[in-house]
Amino acid sequence: MKKTIHHLLFYVFLLITVGACKNDDDFSQPSLPTLTITNINPTKARVGEEITITGTGFDTLYRSRNKVLFSGSNVGTAIIKKEGTTQNQLTLNVPARTITGSVTITVGNQTVMSDQVFTLDTSLPPPVIASVFPGEGFVNDEITITGSNFVDGLDEPTVFFNDLSVIPVSADSGEIIVQIPELTVFGEVELRVERSGFSSENISFIVNKTPVAVRSTYWTSQNNQTISRGLIEETGVVIDILYDSTDGVSNPKGIAIDSENDFIYWVNGFSADVVRASLDGSGNMETIYTIGSFSLSDMAIDTDTQTMYIIDSGTDPNTFQSFISVYKGNLNDTGSGLETIATIPNAFFASGYGGIKIDSENGKFYIGASIYDLNTFQIIGYAYEGNLDGSGTLQEIYGGPGSGLIGPTNISVEPESGKIYIADVNSSVWPAVTTIYEGNLDGSGSLTPFVMPGGDLEATSDLEIDTENNFLFWINSTDNGSIKRATLDGTTVEDLFNIPAGTYFDIEIR
Repeated sequence: MKKTIHHLLFYVFLLITVGACKNDDDFSQPSLPTLTITNINPTKARVGEEITITGTGFDTLYRSRNKVLFSGSNVGTAIIKKEGTTQNQLTLNVPARTITGSVTITVGNQTVMSDQVFTLDTSLPPPVIASVFPGEGFVNDEITITGSNFVDGLDEPTVFFNDLSVIPVSADSGEIIVQIPELTVFGEVELRVERSGFSSENISFIVNKTPVAVRSTYWTSQNNQTISRGLIEETGVVIDILYDSTDGVSNPKGIAIDSENDFIYWVNGFSADVVRASLDGSGNMETIYTIGSFSLSDMAIDTDTQTMYIIDSGTDPNTFQSFISVYKGNLNDTGSGLETIATIPNAFFASGYGGIKIDSENGKFYIGASIYDLNTFQIIGYAYEGNLDGSGTLQEIYGGPGSGLIGPTNISVEPESGKIYIADVNSSVWPAVTTIYEGNLDGSGSLTPFVMPGGDLEATSDLEIDTENNFLFWINSTDNGSIKRATLDGTTVEDLFNIPAGTYFDIEIR
């Protein structure tokens, strides 16, 4: 009997509890107004774009109870946004897999279908520019625009520089190559891409004024395995590839021009030899010296005496000490071999690049090198002067602790003014810091920065000087490298050629 009473009391308690819960549920779900759809805006949109549905009876307490279907199918179920949602308005993004048709909304036990038809816009969105490389250039330079939605199969894209339209050299959905047109203004312009009536946002681009009195410039590119020539004419920049790997170019390094005899010389790093070919890019490559060292770097030529000077670095197999050597060869008698005219023990190229320059009138050559100081455990840079005939010993012009030199890569000299210019790359920090220093050729005084670290310098590996027009040239050897020049008074820096991974260069002096 007692058990029966206990069971009855339990069931009564259970019924009361369930009833209370039911009443709570009824309280948490107040009745909503009649569900209606009065407008869809816009009625045409792409997947991911925002639309607004207005009407009545929408649930603001629990947004998930507003079930929106496109064309009455679950393939297009939308997620309602918190922002912009009221009892009279729903804000949502068009979901993936949406199809064209009426919009159906269900809230609780009410369902309504729109009178309006929502149309899925399947056309390509407007073009989007992600980047432009390089970010500046001269008339006729080619630039690469990367992004998306450039080609839709219906209409070809057009590139605008301000309001001047240009047809691209080539274009696909993610990349456009276009040539900079002749403009009436220089400096910053607005660049955009238009396609099928759609336009990208404007981005800033700089069109440089074409420099004057730029000598023909030749350079090596290890990444592309090419020998190239750059010209800057009134109509703009012209770059020609003279020789490539199909002609026998292999990891090219130092380069020198003999314009009197119309020859171009360069070092083939992979085959460890020195070759020459016609200056205009015609004819075949000729090997004139096979040296057997895979660490050959820069070279220089005395065109009057037809003598070649080349710099090498390596490790002594007996002492395991590093060294830098300078070789000399007769271009009219290559069978006589090479003569070593200078060696710097315990020296190396800290940044991987080494250079040599000559002053044939005064019988001098100049090189830079780094030495590891065992006392301070630091890398210290030096600039040396030597005699072209190999006599005497090398003289330190600049260098040592406190000189500012760490990894000198190349040198250029101007004997008439008594100046020396040294490119130095400090690779002991990241990112590496590049500086071009100016000093006196006799070593007096201290080095002073000629071009400060920054956007104009990046892994500078070679210098050349145009004394007639008073310019110092240099090459930045990065993947997005360039050849630049500055007036010798240091007041103006000009971009000349945008080149990928150029290493060494020479300018034509006739």
